[in-house]
Amino acid sequence: MRTKKNRRIFIWLPLGVAFAMMAISYLISNMSWTIGNEKTIISKFEYRRQHRRQQLPSEDTSALFINVSHDRQLVPYYDTVIGIAGTNPIVDRSKLLKLLQALEEDTSYRYVILDVLFDTVSHTPSDSALFSTIARMQRIVVPCDTAAKAIPLLQPKSGLAIYHTSLVETDFLKYPYLIGDSASMALHVYEELCQNRTLRRYGPLYMDRWPAHRCVALTFDALPNHIYNLGAEILKDSLAPGEAGMGLIYDSVFKEKCVRDKYVVIGSFEGDDMHNTYLGMLPGPVINYNAALTLLRGGHMVNPWVAVLMFLLYYVICLTIFNSWTLTGKLLDNKYAPIRVLGIILTLINYSVWLSAFCIFAYVRFDVICDVYIIASLFALIEVVTRIVKIVLKKKKE
Repeated sequence: MRTKKNRRIFIWLPLGVAFAMMAISYLISNMSWTIGNEKTIISKFEYRRQHRRQQLPSEDTSALFINVSHDRQLVPYYDTVIGIAGTNPIVDRSKLLKLLQALEEDTSYRYVILDVLFDTVSHTPSDSALFSTIARMQRIVVPCDTAAKAIPLLQPKSGLAIYHTSLVETDFLKYPYLIGDSASMALHVYEELCQNRTLRRYGPLYMDRWPAHRCVALTFDALPNHIYNLGAEILKDSLAPGEAGMGLIYDSVFKEKCVRDKYVVIGSFEGDDMHNTYLGMLPGPVINYNAALTLLRGGHMVNPWVAVLMFLLYYVICLTIFNSWTLTGKLLDNKYAPIRVLGIILTLINYSVWLSAFCIFAYVRFDVICDVYIIASLFALIEVVTRIVKIVLKKKKE
């Protein structure tokens, strides 16, 4: 029989451990790199989500996607020792300037995501006018590798466009909104469109009027409907299906049908800026656009329903561990070492299965991706340690 003191311990100890595991889960979710194999797992989650909703990610009609991959100009490439060392193909900045000047005149667009990296070694006659236009424009963001490498005139409009990988997971999965104190492109969009809203760090906690995540595994709910080229000669009056790949001229039809109240997403939709995701290869501009939409719909905020359900699950698991209610835990008490090893393996599998089921539910129901495999390992470790401590205490009493 347990004493009153022991009963209090076995009630409050699981509560404290469950809170600690919640804190660890939050810290893990804010890591900008992945543990491994998450992309394969999430692709299976996505299949179940699509099966439940009976639909694929929607083709987005609220944005104008402009491809700059085919509009290139050659500029001299300079070496610090020998001078001109050849030529480098870059985005045709004169054509890009014409597009941005047309957008600056109208300003009916919702936001311009200009996913074109401007380096400091390539120079063209259009640079001065182009950079000045970008600096004057409202609601526009451009990428940079680091805040220090941004072109000075464009620094107020610049955001980071990088993500981290691990040795195990080399493909894209998580989008970091903050890297150190530097904001990403998507966070710039969010801050400019939602006045007085931003993501800030307070020690290990990230806040946006409510606890939030620094990194989010995107669900890619908006994919391109049509992708237009930057430098063709004509634009037909009707934008019917099947016109993907045609070019743009900047007249009243362009402004009314293509730009008004839309996001203008400019960048390379093929070539070097393609990234392997759980939906297959996706262009960098599409990733940045979906990251911004995730922020705008509050996808970076800690979901209170998921947090409550996760805490209840953790608390139940802790109760079963500290009160010796688990079936696999019985194997850990066996005097034969092979059976104890089997118990450890089955304990880890047991928690992985339960937490994986919770992951699928959270993704399908709330569009939230949870990292729980480290948590499953920690629960298995806690159960093994708890069993060892109980065995030692029992032997001492005897």
